Amino acid sequence: MNCDSGTVHLLYRFLTVAAATVVVGSLSGCALACNEAGYTNVLEVIVMGEDRFDVASMQLCTEAGCIDGAQSNSQNRWVFELFADAPQTPQVTASDAIGATLASMRLAVDWEVTTEPNGAGCDNRSTASPVTLEVP
Repeated sequence: MNCDSGTVHLLYRFLTVAAATVVVGSLSGCALACNEAGYTNVLEVIVMGEDRFDVASMQLCTEAGCIDGAQSNSQNRWVFELFADAPQTPQVTASDAIGATLASMRLAVDWEVTTEPNGAGCDNRSTASPVTLEVP
């Protein structure tokens, strides 16, 4: 290869454009990449009513399937970790210690989508105020 100044200049310009293309492509990839690690949508259900202390388990069902709730520090509060799911009207069932259903109903949930953790254009965490399940 002849390395005169014109060839070196042309090679330099080519490498500069190629490097700029890689950098711009990488940066735009970062702006579009969504990282959903480390977040989950959480729904808290408050159990009210005369038999609320008899609730031994809670289950939440959606079209995607059913999950069990975890009792929080307060005996009448249950928490459901839904990951990326944000169901508008999940079916929530409260059962006693022997598995008998104490109450079951669809609850209306008003989710608010946040910009965490990924920003605009990505699937983000949603938050909701606690909902109430009445156990007669």
